[in-house]
Amino acid sequence: MRTPVLVRRIAAGLTAALALSGGTPAPGAAAQETHILVVSGLGGEPEYSSRFTGWSLAMLDAAAGAGVPRERVRWLAERERLHPRASGAARVETVAAEVAALAGRSAPGDLVMVVLFGHGSARDGETRLNLPGPDLSAGHLAAMLEPLSDRRVVVVNAASASGGFLAPLSAAGRVVITATRSPAESEATRFGGAFVAALGGADADTDKDGAVSILEAFEFARSEVARSFEETGSLATEHALLDDDGDGRGSMEPGDSDGALAARITLAPASPVAAGDAELERLRAERTRLETALTELRARKDSMQAAAYERELERLLLEIARTGRAIREREGGGS
Repeated sequence: MRTPVLVRRIAAGLTAALALSGGTPAPGAAAQETHILVVSGLGGEPEYSSRFTGWSLAMLDAAAGAGVPRERVRWLAERERLHPRASGAARVETVAAEVAALAGRSAPGDLVMVVLFGHGSARDGETRLNLPGPDLSAGHLAAMLEPLSDRRVVVVNAASASGGFLAPLSAAGRVVITATRSPAESEATRFGGAFVAALGGADADTDKDGAVSILEAFEFARSEVARSFEETGSLATEHALLDDDGDGRGSMEPGDSDGALAARITLAPASPVAAGDAELERLRAERTRLETALTELRARKDSMQAAAYERELERLLLEIARTGRAIREREGGGS
């Protein structure tokens, strides 16, 4: 369980903190960039087509709000001619072309995020995302992503039956999120809407550092989905998973092994370190150290006394906020 009262008490006394970058560039290095590909598959019915389109547009808005340049965000839509913001049609060959283009225009260390909305299915021993024309299989997508092995890759499959994508896509240095825990969970999902809402708002920023990490968005969406089923008294038909340690086994409640990488990644592009600014480099390295310590603390919570855990949690959150403020001031962003 979290300690929301403690978090609110800490947040009330803090000023805005710098958004996490998910990495610390070397002095004089170019800024790490964020690249996003959104794919909305076959709706089958107007209700679902509208839902997947809405989620896609919300994802584009979240990217824009995080400062990701428009030219680095692509959306492949079910009916691309109906949507001025669409970059092309959601077809297997177009997805392959866009991922190849991502490999060409991104650089090692960049964040590449692929987000899939739609209906999924499992047949012939493989899980697929339903697209106009041939479907996109987990194996096919895994092959497409191979040239991106030196990028920080986040794949979010919010479709039904998406749990079958987790093991094939799992890799070191990669975050894989699925809306379901297995291909057998084949009902239309709710996870995608809650996930993009988390990325586009502030409610999911539980550590109050000024940015929503991929882990925070996952946990927020998972909780919202569970709450929506509880409110209607219905049996939950989806259970989201996150894998970021490369073992191919997702966690519904990350903390022990999964979650450390996702906690350090946000949509916000990283800023470069000014050449020769050793102090700014030191501050960013300190922030990364503190964020890692926070992740490790949360993993140890069940083995600690509650009072000791809360004291250490408060200390780390305060230090992260102070370091974030120092970074902002160093970069000329003020307080």
